[in-house]
Amino acid sequence: MMLLTQATTLYCLVTEYASGGELLAYIKSQKDCRLGESASRPFIRQLLSAIFYLHERGIVHRYRISFITGL
Repeated sequence: MMLLTQATTLYCLVTEYASGGELLAYIKSQKDCRLGESASRPFIRQLLSAIFYLHERGIVHRYRISFITGL
């Protein structure tokens, strides 16, 4: 569940709490600090879905996924 509220010129996006910690910490805990294709597929699908959702609504984001691509 996501909630978007507006107070004057400040926009806040509140998302659900994701228990289990940070994605980067999870990746670093794996062998060779990598995820295989089958393990990474659900994460990539969810990230791309979220970015697509934002773009459809004209929302600009500054999220970097360099830890996934290694850039």
